[in-house]
Amino acid sequence: MTLQELRESLGYTIEELAEFLRVSRMAVYMWEEGKATPNARNLKKLSVFFNKSMDEMLNIVQETQQKQRRD
Repeated sequence: MTLQELRESLGYTIEELAEFLRVSRMAVYMWEEGKATPNARNLKKLSVFFNKSMDEMLNIVQETQQKQRRD
């Protein structure tokens, strides 16, 4: 599952996620496109937002990047 798929499956918008994390919409977009990686602080916030462990969240971010490389 990619970061975008996770976000969409829970019915959140990029704007809502960005607001919770206190980052720009562009930052979230870049993470979802696999063009940037959230830093440790934002990875922790993502894990809280999505109720996932840090390991699960890291795997989702890595899967996102791998999928974008394949596409």
